[in-house]
Amino acid sequence: MSRQSYYPQNELNSRPSIFIADSQQRQSFVPGQGGGSASARLQAKRQELEGLLMLKEKSARLARDIEKLGDNVDALVEGGEAVASVMSSWSGVFRAMQIARQSMLSKQMTQDDVTIEQKQVPDTLVRLPVDTGTSTEKTKNEA
Repeated sequence: MSRQSYYPQNELNSRPSIFIADSQQRQSFVPGQGGGSASARLQAKRQELEGLLMLKEKSARLARDIEKLGDNVDALVEGGEAVASVMSSWSGVFRAMQIARQSMLSKQMTQDDVTIEQKQVPDTLVRLPVDTGTSTEKTKNEA
């Protein structure tokens, strides 16, 4: 006959649960059984304390993990805002390219056949500074 446990067993973890069975909470009033009951209660309380300490540790770990997750979500939001800013500027870029292409086509129509064979390059659409650090500092100083 196997010994029945006073603690419900968790299917995922073989350690006992922190809950005490109803029969364990009752005290024995028989004079000869007082010592065994006290040691059993003491053992049960130790196991309960161990379970509570483990629960506290895992709760603290979960709180840290959720904070890290929150920080990562904040970083994703900032990255999403940057992507949205870039995507919103594309319509202006395509419009500028279309204007440059139309001006190039209109110039080709007005010139004679000899110059049509030469490839024409559209005007500069965007000028990018080579050294962004100094141009940013100049802009801040000018303002």
